[in-house]
Amino acid sequence: MALPATLSKQQENEVMAAVMNALNGYELSERTTALTVTTNNNIQIIKYYFGNLSLEGKSPKTIYVYKSVLSNFMAFMNNKPLTDIVTFDIRSYLASEKARGIADRTVDHKRSVIMAFFQWLTNEGYLDKNPVAAVSVIKYSKRKETPFSNIERDELQQACKTTKERALIEFLWSTGVRVQEFCDLNVEDIDFNQKSVYIAHGKGDKERTTYIDDLALKYLIQYLTENGIECGALFKSSKGDDERYTTAGIRDILRRIAKRTSVTDVHPHRFRRTFACTLASRGMKVQDIQQLMGHASIETTMGYINVVDSQVSNAYRKYTA
Repeated sequence: MALPATLSKQQENEVMAAVMNALNGYELSERTTALTVTTNNNIQIIKYYFGNLSLEGKSPKTIYVYKSVLSNFMAFMNNKPLTDIVTFDIRSYLASEKARGIADRTVDHKRSVIMAFFQWLTNEGYLDKNPVAAVSVIKYSKRKETPFSNIERDELQQACKTTKERALIEFLWSTGVRVQEFCDLNVEDIDFNQKSVYIAHGKGDKERTTYIDDLALKYLIQYLTENGIECGALFKSSKGDDERYTTAGIRDILRRIAKRTSVTDVHPHRFRRTFACTLASRGMKVQDIQQLMGHASIETTMGYINVVDSQVSNAYRKYTA
């Protein structure tokens, strides 16, 4: 039966009594549209986040680093519900990391990982706003990484005792591949006629092709011939063993070579920087270098091409003579 538009006082009392009788035994609480995230739900949401990163094409290595950072952060938070975490909590965590002696650069990287996670929570509607947005970037001094000079390059070449060592450093200089990409290469990825190198699983699982010069190809063929390698892993950890090198193994080889010289700071990434700087100094377009290196943005490539003072000096004299 429909209620009349207006009720008398007696009718209002009768309706209220009927409502209260119907609600007898129920517990009433204030209605809220806010999402409640319990400690148990934290785990599920974080798992969903990493699944999303995988779908976006993030590498297993990147996901591993993110997991490590977020696991450490949530442990510091004592698994506090995500919706209860505020800016002060995040600042406290970062301050505690600095107090432990963690380098500013590393602490800022942790801040950026946490920032990305909470931004995702905000975008997905789990949070109204990102609490990390108010946390300032942690400043740190950036060490200027320079390419190998021609003298350093000659010294490293002369220090090689085996064909494997020489093939390794020439390959890194010539192709500019990342150390993990190098470890993943197979003999079948090298086109010896076209002098090209196919990278099947670059950063972000992207494919690309780079190239190898005559000197590097010469030592590579010599190494493969001496060790009877015809297929499978391009560089194997020992003769007759099909196990490929790890990134740590490659770094160990480079350290051993460096100990026989006066050259310092010898690591795979510096070979990659030398590759980029060498091509730039010879006039190659930055866009072409970007493609060879497999960078998603040209800004990243520009970060590799730092022109040394001697190059600036020579260029000045060339254009003012």
